[in-house]
Amino acid sequence: GLATAHACILTVIWFCSRCNMKHVLFTKIKFLGLLAVFFCAMSWAHLADAKVGKATGLPIPRFVSLASDEVNMRHGPGKSFPIAWVYRVENLPVQVIDEWVHWRKIRDLDNIEGWVHKSLLRSSRSAIITNDLADVLDQESGNTKLVGQIGRNVVVAIKACGIQHCLIEKGPVEGWLSKSQFYGAFGEEMFGN
Repeated sequence: GLATAHACILTVIWFCSRCNMKHVLFTKIKFLGLLAVFFCAMSWAHLADAKVGKATGLPIPRFVSLASDEVNMRHGPGKSFPIAWVYRVENLPVQVIDEWVHWRKIRDLDNIEGWVHKSLLRSSRSAIITNDLADVLDQESGNTKLVGQIGRNVVVAIKACGIQHCLIEKGPVEGWLSKSQFYGAFGEEMFGN
C-alpha cells in the first residue's frame, strides 16, 4: 500500500518535471489525468492490503467458535506437530489469523496462538464475558432497561452486532451487550441486522 503510493507520487513528480510549460492547459489536463490514476492506484492498494485466507478466501482475521469441548491447539498445521494447548470449552470465541489447507491458525482471548484443524471450528459467533458482571439491555440504544447480568468467563451466543453493541443469548436471557464487556466481535463490526 505505502510502497505503491510512494511510487505513484514519484511518477507524478517525474512526469510533471518533464512537461513542456509552453502548453500549460495540456499540462494541467495531463496532471489531472495522472492525479485520477494516482487515486485509483491508492484505492487498489488499499484493497490489496485487505487480507483473506489462502484456503477459504474469507477475511483474516475473523471470529469463529470452537466446535467441541476438547480442541487440540498445535504448534504447527498438522497432526505431526505437538499439542501446545487443549481447550475444554465448546463455543469459545477465537480469531482465525491464518490458514493453511485444512488448518487454521487461531488466537484466543489471552493472545495464545496455534493451529487447529478446520473441523474443530464453526462459523457461528459467540462471546466470552470479560467484565465481572456484564449488563444485558433490552435494546441497543435509546431508553434502555436492564434485563439481566452475566458473569465473567461465561460464553454466550451472538445473534447480531451493531456498531457498539451485540445481541446475545444465554439460556433464557436475550439482550444487548456493549462490545466493551466481552471478547468475540471487532470494534465496529456489524452483522445480522
